[in-house]
Amino acid sequence: MHDLLFTVPGDEFPFTASVVVHVDGPRHVVRRTAGGDVHEVECTADDVDRVVDEALEALLAPIQVCRACGTPSASPDFTAVFERMHYICFHFEFEHGDADRDQACGLAGCPAG
Repeated sequence: MHDLLFTVPGDEFPFTASVVVHVDGPRHVVRRTAGGDVHEVECTADDVDRVVDEALEALLAPIQVCRACGTPSASPDFTAVFERMHYICFHFEFEHGDADRDQACGLAGCPAG
């Protein structure tokens, strides 16, 4: 039997929001709490990574941390348009190719240009 507890960075006990992952043999339960709301999902070992990722994203959603550089974003289009990344991080990760980051890659809007 194993339990993992994830909390919002900087939140102190008693935690206002958390994700608990409970594994007991083949049984996997992911429980997310926020205030008084509790959302619990029972899943298989094959699905636990996806379910935990979704729960952690929901836990941190108000913070909106860039998954490439780890810094916050205030953009309302942050999560949907650029796959939870700043535009610059997204561009260098997926669009810039092998071009040097200090040189424009040729795409319109390249931040290196």
